Amino acid sequence: MVNQSFGLIRRMDNKGDKIMVVDRVSKQMVEYWLGTDNQLKEAIEVIQELANGQYTIDNLNEDIITTNIGREEK
Repeated sequence: MVNQSFGLIRRMDNKGDKIMVVDRVSKQMVEYWLGTDNQLKEAIEVIQELANGQYTIDNLNEDIITTNIGREEK
């Protein structure tokens, strides 16, 4: 089963469990999520949280996509 929403494609097993993210968010979506101030500082903090297991890739994807909902891509 494949669930596609807001540019993110997830493959799911028959129980509905997430297996893997197939597609990635765009660079423009990440830039919008990071905002205009202190992008490097914010990006470093996110990488540190990912490396330390305090933040997951799935959570990162969801946060970026949720922030971009309703925004028109240029």
